Amino acid sequence: MSVILGVDTGGTYTDSVLIDTAKRTVVCKAKSFTTREDLLKGILASVKKLNWEQPEEITLVCLSTTLATNAVVEGKGGRTGLIYLGRRMRETELPADLVFQASGQLDIKGREIEHIRPEQIRAYLKEMDGKIDALAISGFASVRNPAHELQIKQIAKEILSVPVVCAHELSSSLGYRERTVTAILNAALIPNITHLIEATHDALQVLRIEAPCMVVCGDGSLMLDTAAMDRPIETVLSGPAASVVGGRFLTGIQDALIVDVGGTTTDIANVAGGRVRITSAGATVGGWKTQLKAAEISTHGIGGDSWIQYDKFGSLQISSERVIPLAVAGLENPDLIQEWAQYHPPREHEIFFGEVVDCYRLGAVPEHPDYDENKLAGLLADGPHSRFYLSEQMGRDYDKMDFSEYVRRGLLQRCSLTPTDLLCASAFFAGNASSDEKTGVRDIAGKQSDTSGQMVREDGILPAGNPAVAAEAVRIMAYRAAEGKAVFLEKCFHIVTERIRIACLQSTADFENSRFDFSDPLVHFILQTEHPLLNVSLSLKKPLIAIGAPVKAWLPPVAEQLGTKLIIPEHAEVANAIGAAVGEVAAAVEILIRPDQYHRGFLVHAPAETMECDTLEAAERRAEEAARAYVIQRIRESGGNKMTVSVMKKPVYTEIFGTEQKTFIEEKVTATAIASPGWEEEE
Repeated sequence: MSVILGVDTGGTYTDSVLIDTAKRTVVCKAKSFTTREDLLKGILASVKKLNWEQPEEITLVCLSTTLATNAVVEGKGGRTGLIYLGRRMRETELPADLVFQASGQLDIKGREIEHIRPEQIRAYLKEMDGKIDALAISGFASVRNPAHELQIKQIAKEILSVPVVCAHELSSSLGYRERTVTAILNAALIPNITHLIEATHDALQVLRIEAPCMVVCGDGSLMLDTAAMDRPIETVLSGPAASVVGGRFLTGIQDALIVDVGGTTTDIANVAGGRVRITSAGATVGGWKTQLKAAEISTHGIGGDSWIQYDKFGSLQISSERVIPLAVAGLENPDLIQEWAQYHPPREHEIFFGEVVDCYRLGAVPEHPDYDENKLAGLLADGPHSRFYLSEQMGRDYDKMDFSEYVRRGLLQRCSLTPTDLLCASAFFAGNASSDEKTGVRDIAGKQSDTSGQMVREDGILPAGNPAVAAEAVRIMAYRAAEGKAVFLEKCFHIVTERIRIACLQSTADFENSRFDFSDPLVHFILQTEHPLLNVSLSLKKPLIAIGAPVKAWLPPVAEQLGTKLIIPEHAEVANAIGAAVGEVAAAVEILIRPDQYHRGFLVHAPAETMECDTLEAAERRAEEAARAYVIQRIRESGGNKMTVSVMKKPVYTEIFGTEQKTFIEEKVTATAIASPGWEEEE
């Protein structure tokens, strides 16, 4: 048997699957917690749970991840330097640590206006030496002529011992600022992706798996791990893109909304005619506009690890902030229940700086901790503790002890009530409630299908949680709200499903580039499902394909409220890893032909050079040759073979007023290549 190993390293879980390459079916699957502090542990734990004893039968390993996206959003990439040439940019609005503008300039056609000054470049590089982890180089019109960028890169390699990235290597599109940002982010991500791929290699070595490794790109295609370490920017949005590929593979449905409910976000994609639209203008990641080609996905801050809390007006809300579920914290410290019983204040006592059930887990200790930081590190060395326990041990009044700054700096990780805890608690109450409570909590648990039970046991599908800790947190929150557990749970479940419903509606506006905001208070007032007087509803014209571990719990009421069919395929909880395993290698390029304004003839703007041709026919021939060569090279660099290459030509003419003649404006020559890296040939 020949199998492909798919691994998805997400913010919460690391999933793994094995796919039979001949039958194209799932052989086995597993989940484990992602260990951000040491990625190797989480990858090893997940793959080991597959219990596959024939490593030689694994012919390919495919990896998807949200780590690159998270690093951009959280600003946790490596230190970057930038040398740019041409038009001046607002350097404070670029995501680089050190920025220098160098002499040297090209016009829009790629013709040299000003030479670069090598002695100036060397001075800049020596100033950066030891202060950056990677260097980005970007020049105005470098996609027309990359000579200046390549000259600086050669000098940089003589002086620096860090990766060097040229903007023209990442994008062939015009857009100077966006191309510069793309190059900077790519440089910043090199350490992050290198760390992940090295951890994956170490895991494969331990498991005696010698297969090549590929990584999912933001458009759902695959590239070799070595190429990903050079161009990590292309792995941004890798996780959501893999979920789309996995959802399509598992269902075979050509038209649907794919809804992926993860730990941190809910990602929604519009599949039309079996394909997802690729962003033409470039994806925006972490607020930065790039030239990254990625699947068009609408992302919303609601997931299994979202923080359920009371706002300043006393209303129960669910925050976009990700916290550690208390069921997970309870695995490390089951005594949290006793801590709450010993320390939590009476109902009428107002709580500041968080929730009554908040606990904290140790994060990254700074190199030179102060007294309080050192004290906290010692207290949390044995696992998470409640805020009240920590306050007492620190000798502080818990009313005045605010841990938020420690969380922001990464010293502490907040643990609190989440949707994951609601599922654990509802299952626990259904099995352990007293006779007068059972009816209400069983009704709630019954609505959640079998996922509730899966959330609380170690069965190789989902990691275990401590349901008793989650249940006690719910009981405390309900007590402080002067509500029964069943009422409190029902209210929480409604808040979660309502957020996902609004996310689905908002995505319909996003896909049409509409600025309509479904979170507007007036719109929310009109569309709320429990309004006492109004009955307003919107329905989807497409079915929902739901993937992710908790979708059996959350999506049925959402689909019902949206008046559409819900499809939850088998293996939905590991769809991202499946999407990684079944992806294709793809490459595309667009080459522009335009009349030469200075000489007779035409200019062909290829990725690496601008070519001059006497006739349009010659220009088309050169453009097609260059386009084919480019995509074939990219496919081979990405590990593909037996590829299919297609070329499209799209000329643009304008009519001369009052005549039947037409004037040539430009022509776009687009080449696309697709290859499947690991499937056996079908009979």
